[in-house]
Amino acid sequence: MEPLGVGLGTAALLSTVLDVFALVTSFRSYSESSTVLFRQLELEREVLLRWAVEVGLHPARASLSNCAIPPNLLPLVHNTVATIGSVLAKATSPIGGDNKELETGPHYLGQVLERLQKETQPKHSQSRLSRSLARLGWAIGEEARLKDLIATIHAYNTSLHNLIPKPLQISLDGSIMQAILAEPDPNRLLEIQRAGVHWRRALSVAASVAALQQQASTPIPPSTNQLMLSRARFASLGQDMARYQTKYTNNGITEVLIEWRAYRIPPNSETKMTYLNTCLDLARLLHASQNLETYRTLDCLGILDDVEFQPHSRVGLVYRVPLAVAAAGPPVKVFTLHDLINLKEFSRPSLDERFELARNLATALHRLFVSRWYHKNLNSKNILFFTQAADGRGSCVQPYLSGFDYARPDSPDEMTIKPEADEFCDRYRHPQCTHPDSRSTIPFRRRFDVYSLGILLMEIGRWETVDRMHKDYSAQKARAAGKGSVVAPVPLESFQRYVRTRCVESLAFRMGTIYTNAVKFCLHDATEGGDTPSTPVVDTEQELVSGLNREVVAELAKCTVCTGSDE
Repeated sequence: MEPLGVGLGTAALLSTVLDVFALVTSFRSYSESSTVLFRQLELEREVLLRWAVEVGLHPARASLSNCAIPPNLLPLVHNTVATIGSVLAKATSPIGGDNKELETGPHYLGQVLERLQKETQPKHSQSRLSRSLARLGWAIGEEARLKDLIATIHAYNTSLHNLIPKPLQISLDGSIMQAILAEPDPNRLLEIQRAGVHWRRALSVAASVAALQQQASTPIPPSTNQLMLSRARFASLGQDMARYQTKYTNNGITEVLIEWRAYRIPPNSETKMTYLNTCLDLARLLHASQNLETYRTLDCLGILDDVEFQPHSRVGLVYRVPLAVAAAGPPVKVFTLHDLINLKEFSRPSLDERFELARNLATALHRLFVSRWYHKNLNSKNILFFTQAADGRGSCVQPYLSGFDYARPDSPDEMTIKPEADEFCDRYRHPQCTHPDSRSTIPFRRRFDVYSLGILLMEIGRWETVDRMHKDYSAQKARAAGKGSVVAPVPLESFQRYVRTRCVESLAFRMGTIYTNAVKFCLHDATEGGDTPSTPVVDTEQELVSGLNREVVAELAKCTVCTGSDE
């Protein structure tokens, strides 16, 4: 059969399999069924659905012109999908009876679907339900067989996942997580967390993180029961607001890093309690998310409320230095991305290293978004690297997000603190966050964090800090004004426009068009009057998160150093 015919047949078969799958998972609503096991089955259906959409095989009526499956692999895909259908048909076929064998083959999936649809109609609920439960009696009475069904479908889903190109796999992973974690009910999120423990651990941890944000009463993990840390357990605390490395004693000595946040709130006030609760929520999020490598966060042990610090109080987020680094022996040093770019002793990373660094940062922001959090302070001084080398040499592709000074959940009930004007930080901020008319009133949006990511990707691509770009731009203005002229400081708005145009234009020959387009996506929302070529338009916050995954994370995965290519 021609590839087009195989593709059309596979698309139609997939549609039927997904419909049968949906009806099978609907039995979870019956009290006799296992909630967690059927939730696992639902997760596998969602994975299959997202895979089908991502590769262009669903919906069935869609054109196959954008199908990502190579023609020579379509027969294998068809057979795999057919096998999944057969497994589902067998699970729902009558126990005994003359037509058992007829209903277990993929060619009879249409009949299986029609039968299940009739048997789940409300007007026949009592009699149909009894027969349906009889057909799934083995699944309810013999959990081992239901587990085998889940394991089998999971294995086939994994094989389908491995058939597609790596960039598409990365895009698929992000879209699956975003779709499943969009669940608004925290109890359902906890179901997902329990269901994914064995087969989909990353999704399980991410669901736990999202549940923490959704419901304040969510049970706190045992390791974070004591989030308010005592001053007496620290070797020292430092004399200013700078990051501070020290040792923390609690059932042993732990190497930690404290990040301070200043606050000017009356003691023992309701406002302070609200603020500290936001800090505690952040500590819980960071503690949970450190179990996911893609989040690029440090393990937060808790917070320290330093009311004795003058002239105003400060609260510290206490992070454990990564164990893999701390266990290596020599003293651990912390470098920021800003440090590494400016260090003369640190050689410029290779293109592949910069591609990987950029992709890791973009993925981390996407995962933060799907957990319903904002960062609000992304800049090169808040990207950390840990190493034993005095000159900063080490793994420059393993960044850690820090500087959660203003981070908060995406919730109108959460207390938020507006970032103060700061010359350095403002160069990373969206123009609406720095304009005098809007900076103190505009609600924070995810697109503002995406803009900051774009500036970071610009720095990584050029291997030049944004303050260096500002210095060069100011020098250009001074030369244009003529020798001896008094030149006023460059307005921030003018510099922001320069970054979005001239600096972006210089990226293509350095990093390739794919990388440049990813940066354009991050910055395009801030363009005015067509400063930047057209980029995909996003209308909602969820579309923005999907776009970040598709246009930045997945696209950066395509960037490699190839002979004869500009990518």
